[in-house]
Amino acid sequence: ISTEPEFFLEANDSKRGWKSPHNVILGHLYTGGVLGLLVFAGLVVVMCRVSISQYLREMREKKRASFITLFTGLVICFGLTASLINFSHYLIGVYIHWLVFWLPFTLVWFLEVQQRKECA
Repeated sequence: ISTEPEFFLEANDSKRGWKSPHNVILGHLYTGGVLGLLVFAGLVVVMCRVSISQYLREMREKKRASFITLFTGLVICFGLTASLINFSHYLIGVYIHWLVFWLPFTLVWFLEVQQRKECA
């Protein structure tokens, strides 16, 4: 899993060869195999489900969504859109793109905890 993806190894200049698959789906498939892709897809599905259900619940009960719910949805949309054209080891190492995945994950976690407190 921690293997650095490299393509076009014949290039004399290290900047000329591909350093990654440049797509989060292909990147997780390449570095983590089918299992890695399924784990990543599962996390994304859960994040989207929690965010959408929180949004719909707030709209039904309060007729408006809170700032944190809207922000979480927008950050998820941005992260998924940006990751389709860039891949930089979201789950391995600390790169700036690390935040593109883990920030919305943390916000969704907060929404889920908040929802459980309100229901209890």
